[in-house]
Amino acid sequence: MAQIQLFHLSNMLKRRSLLAALFLFLAGGIAFVTTQQAFAAEVAACSIRSNGTYRNVGNGEFEECADFIIENGELVNGQFNVGRWSSYTIAIDQNRNAWYRADGRRNFRNYGTIPELVVEQAPADPNDPDRDGFVGAADACATEAETINGVFDSDGCPDTIDDLLTFAENDLNQWWDGLFTESNLTYHPPRRVVAYREAPNRRLENNAFYTSGGHYIGYDLDLMERSLHRHGDFAPVAILAHEWGHLVQANLGIRQEYTILQELQADCLAGAYGTYLEERGNLEEGDLEEGLHQMFAIGDSANVPWFHESAHGTGEQRYDAFQHGFDHGVESCIETYSG
Repeated sequence: MAQIQLFHLSNMLKRRSLLAALFLFLAGGIAFVTTQQAFAAEVAACSIRSNGTYRNVGNGEFEECADFIIENGELVNGQFNVGRWSSYTIAIDQNRNAWYRADGRRNFRNYGTIPELVVEQAPADPNDPDRDGFVGAADACATEAETINGVFDSDGCPDTIDDLLTFAENDLNQWWDGLFTESNLTYHPPRRVVAYREAPNRRLENNAFYTSGGHYIGYDLDLMERSLHRHGDFAPVAILAHEWGHLVQANLGIRQEYTILQELQADCLAGAYGTYLEERGNLEEGDLEEGLHQMFAIGDSANVPWFHESAHGTGEQRYDAFQHGFDHGVESCIETYSG
């Protein structure tokens, strides 16, 4: 399930060194600074811009950071993905041409083209021709690589978003039923879970929801597939776990005065489900980050006030709530996010 983390690629990637010319504006003229390789291959903090703010995603070299910004940075003016590396703001166009500006400077300088980072393939293992790590009888599809591992199945065959979410639905239901039983409470599972590709109305497009009227959960499969491809396979499960959090709130009769508390509590409960998966040995390295990045990505924009009737929380708040649930569990979620 886990993807190769961005800043642990140093032994796996072919890098192409670029030369960058730096110019220093001084009173009385322009002084030329000696051309150097890509910031001397330094390792520094990398951040991406999201909803107008910057979020640190780890440490790495300039071109590693720039490559990650291309894939994940916020698109500004429909032209540039924006992020930061060390004390530099970076802007990169759709052709991978990069510009940078040091803090305190006014103008951007051209860096050049950011090369695509290429993962070196290990020599093929004759016992594992599809390179998915499943060998012999454990691989039911020896020539087709497993695409979703760990939590969802380990048969060695390609999976679909339907396979992933069907497992997650059953697993979430069993987990919550068990917790309610341990607390001598009655658990009412959803009457149905509805997956759709053509939303009956615009409000349901690109959306996932729980409705108390019919006590059911619904989600747009296109939304879930985008989440899978952008963030990793634990990300759409985190969305589903959030909606299950609302179903649990309905079971417990929890109704907060402000919507934002209701939503952050559901994020927290989704994070607590992640703890269960980890304790069961299902989460691989990087899975938690997939869920956290998904929560951050669906945060409110900066102009939505916390008391708005549809406020869900900023990216930072949703990220923190999910992490809180993972760290502290269900009871703390109930206590912490109560109005």
